Amino acid sequence: EKINALTAESADQGENAATAGASSQETSTVSNSTLEITTNLDVVQEVRSGTEVQIIKISGEVINKSDEARALTPISAYLLDGNGSVLTSWPVRPASDFLEPRSSTTYSTQLENPDPTGVEVEIKFDSGG
Repeated sequence: EKINALTAESADQGENAATAGASSQETSTVSNSTLEITTNLDVVQEVRSGTEVQIIKISGEVINKSDEARALTPISAYLLDGNGSVLTSWPVRPASDFLEPRSSTTYSTQLENPDPTGVEVEIKFDSGG
């Protein structure tokens, strides 16, 4: 049920992924030559109407490190099991879908009551870029 230690992997934008996991807040950064995704992950327990709810809260920033304006490709979050198989995925919507040179935008998303076999969260550009 616990999310594993935070890691980050660099690759081309289409394969960039920040993987994160924790029972408390964790931070990760992944980048290529033009775009960078920073990820903050916090797993919390809340009680709602007497029922305990686990929530994975994810927030971060997408940074355009280049001197040219960039349109953002879609970003998704993935909950993975111990074998790296995707248990669920959902779109992550940054506050802006276009970045001026040397600028950034933020994003946040959450997953309530995640599959208990989930051990890792991955944030990545869906494709292209």
